[in-house]
Amino acid sequence: MATSKSSGTQTTVVTSTHTLATITDAGTYVLYLDLFEMADGDIIEIRVELKVTATGTTREFLIGSYAHAQGQPTAASIPVASINECVFSIKHVAGTALDINWEIVEL
Repeated sequence: MATSKSSGTQTTVVTSTHTLATITDAGTYVLYLDLFEMADGDIIEIRVELKVTATGTTREFLIGSYAHAQGQPTAASIPVASINECVFSIKHVAGTALDINWEIVEL
């Protein structure tokens, strides 16, 4: 059964990366974003970093990009399986500040 792992609202700062959650529990996770506030000129990146081994370094795994007003404003990462650590973040590349609602769901 899917459960909420973490959620909130992130007020973005243009050109900044905002860490939404760092998860160290083993599991499979999906990040959902509500991009309803995006307008023409806005660019948001979804970013996921993973630690492959318990003693390893957390490294970039996935970047997905959304630009301009969204016809379908709900965005999701691919399911991410992790046994060590995963970090979910967003980067506001261009545009104006936004309030983005988000939730990380454990599958």
